[in-house]
Amino acid sequence: MAKLKELIDAAVTVLDALNTRIENNVISQAATLKPQIVSLAKRIQDLISLVKKTLLAVEKAYGDIESPKTIVVEPLWSISVLDDRLVITRHKPKTITLSYSKSEETVVVRAKDYSVELRSGVVKMGRLVLKLEVDPADADELAAKQNDIKYVLKEVIPEVELMSIAAEKKFAK
Repeated sequence: MAKLKELIDAAVTVLDALNTRIENNVISQAATLKPQIVSLAKRIQDLISLVKKTLLAVEKAYGDIESPKTIVVEPLWSISVLDDRLVITRHKPKTITLSYSKSEETVVVRAKDYSVELRSGVVKMGRLVLKLEVDPADADELAAKQNDIKYVLKEVIPEVELMSIAAEKKFAK
């Protein structure tokens, strides 16, 4: 039986690995890259940071929960811990789900009209009908898909930021 804390720690490890790759391969080369590419890499890092803050806020409040269990935190939040999976859902004002699969080592942020899948080597994202896969540590790939990435992140980052702020307020004890 997995504990919530163990699953969140594993998810944070995946996020930190992705963040480190971006830092080492793009941000550290900022002097030689176009500012737009560095800015885009930093926005992906911001998304990773917000997801991590949300996970850590939940861990702080409910880290001792063991699987299989689902708890409803008032009517707006639910947390489900399964054997190798964690699902955190904020139901209002817009339903947004943050999940982690230990077997796939994947953190997923999903809402009605977008999804972002974060892995240590690749980010899959989509909004409405647009679907793309990008290595955020590859500056050339970021440049080639710059407009599509910005289109997705423009919707995702504000929603995840609201979720992160709400989680910190809700789960602070």
